[in-house]
Amino acid sequence: MKISTYKPINVIGNPANLAAALDSSLEELGSLIENKAKLYQKKIIPKKNGKSRTVYSVDRELKKIQNKINNRIFSEVEFASYLFGSISDPDLPRDYLLCAESHCPSAIIATIDIKDFFDHITDEKVEKIFSGFFNFPDDVAELLTELCTFQGRVPQGAPTSSYLANLMFGTQEKRIAKAANECGARYSRLLDDIIISSPQKNFSIDTLYQRVEQMIVNSGFQINETKSKVDILGPKPLEVHGIVVTGNSPKVSKLKYQEIRRLVHQVSDLSKTDNRRTTHRYYKKYHRAYGLLSILKRVNHPAHKKLKSKLTSAPPLPSNRFRNSIFRRLSKLESKHQIHQQRKWFAKDWNRISHELGILRRSYPEDATNARNRLNLITPYV
Repeated sequence: MKISTYKPINVIGNPANLAAALDSSLEELGSLIENKAKLYQKKIIPKKNGKSRTVYSVDRELKKIQNKINNRIFSEVEFASYLFGSISDPDLPRDYLLCAESHCPSAIIATIDIKDFFDHITDEKVEKIFSGFFNFPDDVAELLTELCTFQGRVPQGAPTSSYLANLMFGTQEKRIAKAANECGARYSRLLDDIIISSPQKNFSIDTLYQRVEQMIVNSGFQINETKSKVDILGPKPLEVHGIVVTGNSPKVSKLKYQEIRRLVHQVSDLSKTDNRRTTHRYYKKYHRAYGLLSILKRVNHPAHKKLKSKLTSAPPLPSNRFRNSIFRRLSKLESKHQIHQQRKWFAKDWNRISHELGILRRSYPEDATNARNRLNLITPYV
């Protein structure tokens, strides 16, 4: 079982080293910290259950620094094999589907949900991660904490937040995962969702469950009792994160398959209506359906190929407005490439236009060729 470890390439021994590692200066970092209140924008996202959650969008300059913290610091962490969600892993995607697969086959499952997880990851907890797990000096840990927190806590939506969430429980969590492994059970955490499972129906899950409860409470968090439960295999198949885990490999539930199939047919029906394929609504529905089809592919669902063929027979078409948007943004990049060719935002905008040219070519092949030639003259250098 792999545990989380940090093996830095370059030592960050003081704030000046940190600023250099982030391609910045102490003055610039200090200015960002001083103006934090202006650099976060709150968004209220409605949930399916009628409640809402608060997320934050981050201003470009602070977001750039947070992305560099990810690339220069968090990228050096080898995250424990029982952690999932927002972890960059070139070998395996650490997403909810791989998490579910780690619990196949299951005959008993305990689900433990941490209530308002991000809101309770305080700046004090974050500083302990930077000074304890990373072993940074106090002044470096304090500076990093200021760059990664807002109003005394980790803001959900910031680039660094999910990495900090994954490192929250440290040694306590490692011991629980090891104990589960030693008794033939499995432990995983997908940010605020903890799962314990066993292939044995008569497995006594109480001890592990109580240890998880103790870990959560001792760390200053609360358990969401309404979402926490123990399920035992019966007529209804067991699920982890909406994926059936009763058998040796993960499967999509009947309800999930019906949802995907229904969406594909909705898109297909829309495509037969005049000019619908050029609308933003069609574009969103098409790409949502395409993303859901990837789930069927990963679980080797027999209907994947047929549904994908039906969907891709009517891809979105570019509108004149879409065409004009591409050329307007292309002209903007052309005017800025000599100065900003090495900037990350430049590469992001360049790649977006490059992708959109494939869509443009479906209705405007000559314009797409012209735009491609112009784009190739201003390739980013990052």
